[in-house]
Amino acid sequence: MKKRQIKQFGTVSILLIILIMATTSVWAESIATPIGVQYRAHVQNEGNMPKPDGTFVTGPDAIGTTGQSLRLEGVWLELTGEVPEGASINYQVHVANKGWLNPVKNGDFSGTAGQGLQVEAIKIWLSDFPGYDVYYCGHVQNKGDIPMENGQWGWVKNGEELGTTGLGLRLEELEIKIVPQEKPTKPLSAPTDLTATVSGAHMINLSWSAAENAQSYSVYQSTSADGSYSQISSGVTDTAFDVDALASGQTYYFKVAADAKGFTSSDFSTEVAAIADIDRQGNIYFGSSLLIVNTSLDFTTTEPTGNLPESVTSQNSGVNESSNSEGGMIDAVLPYEPTAETQFITDHEYVQTQTAVGDTTTFFVSNFATASFDQLQAKCVYNEGNAEIWVDNTTDENGNPAVPVSSQLSQEQIETLGQEYNNAIYQQMTENFGDLPVVNGSNKMTILIYDIQDDYETSGNFYGGYFKPLDFANDTYSNQRSMIYLDTYPGMTPNPETPSEKDASMTYSTIAHEIQHVINYNVNVIQQGGSKMSTCLDEAFSMAAEDMLYGTRYDRIKYFKTSETVQNGLSPLIWQNGDDSGVLSSYAMSYMFAIYLEAQAGTTAVFKDIIDEPGDDFSALQTIIYQDIDPSLSIVELLTNFRIALMLSADSGPYGYGGNPDFDDVKPLSYTGEPLNLFGGGAIVTDMASSPFTDDPVDQGADIQLFGVFTPSREEIAQKNKEKVIALINEKRQTAGLTPLVENSALDQAADVRAEEASVSFSLNRPNGESLADLLNEVGISDFTDVGENKARASQLFPTDFVNLISQKYQMNEAYTKIGFGSYSKDTTEYWALIYLDE
Repeated sequence: MKKRQIKQFGTVSILLIILIMATTSVWAESIATPIGVQYRAHVQNEGNMPKPDGTFVTGPDAIGTTGQSLRLEGVWLELTGEVPEGASINYQVHVANKGWLNPVKNGDFSGTAGQGLQVEAIKIWLSDFPGYDVYYCGHVQNKGDIPMENGQWGWVKNGEELGTTGLGLRLEELEIKIVPQEKPTKPLSAPTDLTATVSGAHMINLSWSAAENAQSYSVYQSTSADGSYSQISSGVTDTAFDVDALASGQTYYFKVAADAKGFTSSDFSTEVAAIADIDRQGNIYFGSSLLIVNTSLDFTTTEPTGNLPESVTSQNSGVNESSNSEGGMIDAVLPYEPTAETQFITDHEYVQTQTAVGDTTTFFVSNFATASFDQLQAKCVYNEGNAEIWVDNTTDENGNPAVPVSSQLSQEQIETLGQEYNNAIYQQMTENFGDLPVVNGSNKMTILIYDIQDDYETSGNFYGGYFKPLDFANDTYSNQRSMIYLDTYPGMTPNPETPSEKDASMTYSTIAHEIQHVINYNVNVIQQGGSKMSTCLDEAFSMAAEDMLYGTRYDRIKYFKTSETVQNGLSPLIWQNGDDSGVLSSYAMSYMFAIYLEAQAGTTAVFKDIIDEPGDDFSALQTIIYQDIDPSLSIVELLTNFRIALMLSADSGPYGYGGNPDFDDVKPLSYTGEPLNLFGGGAIVTDMASSPFTDDPVDQGADIQLFGVFTPSREEIAQKNKEKVIALINEKRQTAGLTPLVENSALDQAADVRAEEASVSFSLNRPNGESLADLLNEVGISDFTDVGENKARASQLFPTDFVNLISQKYQMNEAYTKIGFGSYSKDTTEYWALIYLDE
């Protein structure tokens, strides 16, 4: 160890101990023994120091090395002596490739181990420990001892940054000491006029009026109102301070106190709060994007947006970014308004004829091409458990079978579909959404499978299934059954050019979708005697059912992100039936809202709770928001938070999807053009070429609200994707009993190259003819025996889907210990690459 402390602290330390023990002031009078600090570190090649494990270096002695080019990788710090209850030593390290890690305290580990990542900087501060300061200094690669003051090795203190960021220089050694403050004599006045303003990405600016006699200020931060505050900086000589590295969407609370020699620190200022990356204060908005929302729940009238940023109105009006040109699957709940005289077949007096396999009958079916009812001959081919399955049994005028190829299914496919309903769909749907209707003492579902007639050949849209509430009534065109209808072409046809080849699993999610409609209608209309749920909410719940049983609906997310209708302000309160793009946009919007609602409630029970709640849609939704999400949150606030979440995708809190990796990048297209009118619940997102934007509320609707939002950069999204892909792979490996893979920064570089090369050639060979081993040598990796690679490309890639679809050969190879992730975008295509390596 270096001898610096003998020179500078040999007598000072003794005097400080004497001072601490002898002091009788209120600042240290409760401390019976000297307060100190001890620490351990994880050092490159050395492991945990000092040896043996469990021992500590006592401050201000040094931990680490000098002259050996060995990096500190992590530290443990803890206070010694009779530490007051609640007092803590807090510390935060900046790690290569990761940035500032979350703060920890009192002996917890901060840093990494086994990942080859260096600590580059550190901040240390005390909390709830008046009368003491923490000082620290260190040794940094290429810079030597820091900080240097007037040619002498000095100290930083109380949360100041020690080290470097952005230079790739390792911290090699660290010294820490606890020092009692000079005895104060007079109190200072608290700072006044404290404000908090979102001033940049992950940054909040604090400003205040100076306190008389103040020489510096200390800044304190909390994540709850009047909660536990931690000091984040001291010695601030200005009356403004930027707080950075904040988590998107998190609400932060701040207080400031004044300091000066010869004075006691002032009381705290008043508390202020701001939300990182969201500017919702005043008429001046900071952000990379501007969100404009009609917060009214009246979806029958519009309100003007008022003026827009010049960078928006100077561009061509309308939309020129959408890539949605192909159709998609839709469904229908056929309109039916029961009257007071309507007799439902769920009444106990109704007796339904028992069905046997082989029975035939004729059903009334909807023809969406002609907007009329047809009659279809059908045959029962499955009757087990909770399902009857009927198929097209069309015959010609001579009674000979004439079932179109597009409607034909094999008995094996029918059996598979029936088993899926009985073994998975039925139970999960009734548990998570509610009761199916009971007809003739049974809630058995009739499923009719045939080629639903629609405009698929001309529009590209097709009805994958539908539900006809009329079937519950004893009226004309009713089949008098609890019944849903499923499409075979193209609903069960992987390749429309070969209509005879079917895949029954393609319709599983559609069954879940239609069953939710049945349950919803049964509870709201038949059991409660109320009205049918609105189409927007009903379809949202059916999309949630698909997601719950069969995973993320990636096509809906992709459509949402590229939809012209969404771009131009679509309200989640309005269902678009007019044109193809409109209805598909409504499905996408409803899906995005349903998964947001589930994420905020933290439970799938939220859907059943809303269905079961009597009353109209808004009253039921508001009641369950209070019950399941936040007792003070209104529908208007929820819908506004939903709009911000689409832009921000925060990992937690009201402005994200609860960390769901498939919803990290769901921002809709930015609007360009002239000011427009928005229906209640409608919103547009515009880019701000220059921040801030000053709003002029002239000609702006009374319910129009603006929000400045710093949306995640492409680099931040790429980093999130990398972290979540590697985490998902390691979850699979751990489940299989395999050692988790360790991310390697050099492999990340190589994977970035391979992702970009995939845009030129998607083959295993590199475009320049060199091997993957040559690329690894270029990034400094030469000591390996085996390497593997996965690549993927699509208009949008999703972490969960990517990990599930790529070959498991490399993911689950026990020989591999390291992994690198790379991404690249070109035009409208994303490219991802993974590289695996053994030791």
